[in-house]
Amino acid sequence: MRRRLIHCFSMLVLFTSLPLTGAHGADSGKTAVALPKPGFVIDRRRLANDRAARAHGVPYRGPIIDVHLHLNVRDDEPASDSELRDILGHIRKAGVEGVIVMPTPNEGRRRRSHNRRQYRRKFQKLGGNTVRLMCCGSYLGQWFHNAQGKNVSNEAFKRLRRRLGEDLASGHYLGVGEFGLYHFDKNGRQPVIQYPPNFTPFLATVGLIASLGRWILLHAESVDPEGNSYEDKFFGGIELLYRRNPSLKLIIPHTATTNPDNVRRLLTRHPTLMMDFKFVGRLGNWHHTEPVHNADKELHEDWARLFEAMPSRFMVGTDAKFYRRGFDGDDYRRLIERFRRVLGGLNPQAARLIGHENARRIFSMPGPGAN
Repeated sequence: MRRRLIHCFSMLVLFTSLPLTGAHGADSGKTAVALPKPGFVIDRRRLANDRAARAHGVPYRGPIIDVHLHLNVRDDEPASDSELRDILGHIRKAGVEGVIVMPTPNEGRRRRSHNRRQYRRKFQKLGGNTVRLMCCGSYLGQWFHNAQGKNVSNEAFKRLRRRLGEDLASGHYLGVGEFGLYHFDKNGRQPVIQYPPNFTPFLATVGLIASLGRWILLHAESVDPEGNSYEDKFFGGIELLYRRNPSLKLIIPHTATTNPDNVRRLLTRHPTLMMDFKFVGRLGNWHHTEPVHNADKELHEDWARLFEAMPSRFMVGTDAKFYRRGFDGDDYRRLIERFRRVLGGLNPQAARLIGHENARRIFSMPGPGAN
């Protein structure tokens, strides 16, 4: 741990000394780097939600690790230690042996977003090995969204790099997430995050995170709710990130909000890329994101076959938001039961890998029963 912190601090000093221009810097807030083609043929179909589905099997009863969890503590309703322990109790009762907790992409818009960070730290301390944290995605995504098209000063970018470097050098975080690139309004209340993936401050920041060997959980939607396609930019951006950072550790949540053929091609193109999958609440709001399930919460057959063909590339990511009004511990336990029913319809190897083994491997989490 001490050696890793020294390395992080050394990289922080190097990174904050970089100029704003150059191959791995920024260029006055412009997109100075050419965006390549995705490296595969994009399937632009929008699939029907009532297509063939995989029936639920006997529910999977093995361990689960949830790699995508939020604590949306409200500014006017502080979270007590007893409430945080209660959430941990619900997580354990659901048979979830580990969670990765992170800010939402839009959290950086809140004036007192630092309060949520403090509660995540407290939650991790109370949870011990059960809880791991990601950081920084909230303020990074907002900074890039606000800075695009503007003249970004060296000093402003240096402050951003310093903040990121200090967070990553603290030893508290596995990596950066949930980091918004294309995050659209799906329910009429979500602020939009949107900037091109060849925006050079973004590229420089990803370069730092990759050089430290940290994971990035990058939220990007390939189509907006009006049906406008961002597929060429999104998939071309992923190609660019891997060209610049061959050892990049990247997770794209929600199965990249695209159809299973594109996911298969994307995973084949980038052998270290990982994804999580979720259940969406209202299919009407999420129709453009290619949900993996139908209205009965059954996996579409094409997704089930892809999960079984490439089981080492997917993980459970509930995207659950504790402290959001209308969501509590009982809701979380019911949500995990949905995952168990779906995993039960897959072959046992796929269920184990997706349920917990992939997350244990990439995050070096304790083995079953350790908590």
